[in-house]
Amino acid sequence: MYPILMRFEFGFLYSFTAVWLVTMLGSGAYLWWYKREWFQIDILLIGLIGGILGGRIDFVMQNSSYFQGNIDQIGQFFNGGIGYHGVVWGALLATALFCRIKQRSWSKQLANLTLFMPIWHTAGWAACWLDGCAYGQTAYIGWFTAELPDHLGVIAVRYQTQLAGLALSLCITLTVCLWFRTVDNRSDRFWLAFLLCQIAMFSISFWRGDMLLIQYGPVPSNGLFLFNMLLAVLFIGLNFLHHRTKKR
Repeated sequence: MYPILMRFEFGFLYSFTAVWLVTMLGSGAYLWWYKREWFQIDILLIGLIGGILGGRIDFVMQNSSYFQGNIDQIGQFFNGGIGYHGVVWGALLATALFCRIKQRSWSKQLANLTLFMPIWHTAGWAACWLDGCAYGQTAYIGWFTAELPDHLGVIAVRYQTQLAGLALSLCITLTVCLWFRTVDNRSDRFWLAFLLCQIAMFSISFWRGDMLLIQYGPVPSNGLFLFNMLLAVLFIGLNFLHHRTKKR
């Protein structure tokens, strides 16, 4: 675990921040190279801003007792503290509202971001592996366990949930990359990629022992992942009916 990559006179460069900075810059560069249109970049930025705001609001609400006495730290998201479900819903709502204001097709904009869905999940798990977040429950020594710290620095034998999430996200990324070349530019592919990522997150949540369960509890947390999966299935169904109607 390497939570701090570099030290400067004015502060630290955290591994979580560095991974996401590189990922988002790379995403923007690829989107520009792939589409050559600046309006594809703005939807990426809007999604990023909405995700950060939503994720931070989620985290602050789940830890309201702490932030009531540390109000000055509410905006310090770069030090860590982003709620996953808040990121998802914040990004989706922000892009939907932006597309409505700009009179663009939300579904087409999402279709262009399909490839980034599993890539961002991969980056998230890589960042958590470096930072030590999203750690597993305590367990007995086995092939899927290792001596890992929790958010307080207490080292114990835990499930390697970060590596499991990283492996699953890489598999989904590879699947989407291969599938990306054969499927036309429909939002179905975004929601299918989103569904695969939520299934992976849902599966790993049973082994996690970090703040996700402390904030939400095991049943509500799994319920939120199930809600995201149902949301994806709903949009896949709506898109299927829409394209079926257009063919008639």
